[in-house]
Amino acid sequence: MDETTVARPEISSEIREAARAAGGGWLDEVVGDHKPPVPQSFIKGAWRLDANGELTGEYVPNPDYGRRKVRCPYSGKPTSA
Repeated sequence: MDETTVARPEISSEIREAARAAGGGWLDEVVGDHKPPVPQSFIKGAWRLDANGELTGEYVPNPDYGRRKVRCPYSGKPTSA
């Protein structure tokens, strides 16, 4: 199964409105109230839009959704939590 055949979440009215305002391209589904740039771990997935801002039905889930980057207190390097 590839990324475009996974079960897609229900499309809320907020997502439909944002899609129409965005025009073509991709619309990220952000969880929570974040100002750009949004951390990858808060982007649930992305919806593909046609040139008119209508959802095409293609959805790509973000594999990093829900993962937090934390710093190891010993190395100072970020790790996944």
